[in-house]
Amino acid sequence: MESKHKNALIGALLAVVFVMAVGYAAFAQQLTINGTAEITSSWDIHYDHSQDTVDGQVVTSPSCVSGMGGTTCGSESDTANPYGTITYTTDTDATISVKLVQPGDKVTFYLKPKNFGTGLNATGTMSIADTTTSGYTGITLPATTTGLKAATVATKDHIQFTVTPTFDSSLAPGEYDTIKVEAEYLSNQTTNEVIPQTKAGIKVSIDYTQVS
Repeated sequence: MESKHKNALIGALLAVVFVMAVGYAAFAQQLTINGTAEITSSWDIHYDHSQDTVDGQVVTSPSCVSGMGGTTCGSESDTANPYGTITYTTDTDATISVKLVQPGDKVTFYLKPKNFGTGLNATGTMSIADTTTSGYTGITLPATTTGLKAATVATKDHIQFTVTPTFDSSLAPGEYDTIKVEAEYLSNQTTNEVIPQTKAGIKVSIDYTQVS
């Protein structure tokens, strides 16, 4: 008799466990999670055209016109003074073009990449390349042209470009990096010789990756 009671008790307990399991399953199916997740960060890093600057050594106060198309200082038809332009094919590709008249002429350009995004820090590198614009081609590039973070030199006959980037290791939203591009007619040349090249161009592209 005692054994029958034990069996009955065990059976009852098993039934209770089974009912609880079925009830929990039904409850779990009815459970809903109320809440929302919002992503507030955005990725947007490119040149800020409004911050372009071009300085001419001979043209002490050049007339500059700034806008989305780039920046122009001086006049290409002016045979006495240097001429420089910045143009963009994309927001991350800037083409620097110069016409230098005589040894010692120098034009300095400043490009300003900006973190226009939100919530994400970044660090940058640059790449340099020859241009395809008529009259500005044929530059001699260094062995390494991509992933650059240090000053880099490229030449076209007597014209030398020195491209010096300053990349923040963690560029925050709203902040700027700076790329200085200096084009110089090498002063060790004389004005009496036949000038082989007074025009040259270089393309400076930027690439950024996210950092913590």
